[in-house]
Amino acid sequence: MREQAHVIQKEVRLLLDDVVRLEQRTSNLKSHFGNAEKDVLEIEISTKKITSRAATIEKVEVGDPPVWDGP
Repeated sequence: MREQAHVIQKEVRLLLDDVVRLEQRTSNLKSHFGNAEKDVLEIEISTKKITSRAATIEKVEVGDPPVWDGP
């Protein structure tokens, strides 16, 4: 009986180690997803800025270049 209790205690300790490791990996994954979300938001900001600049450039009317008569 005592030997069986020892085996159970050992397995419980190993199980606890697994749970601690799982908790750390979950935390790491959560952090990774947070960083990925931040990166996507920054990409969206850049995309909006590029689109806005392109729209501004598109609105510019380009006529004939000025004629230069020299000095």
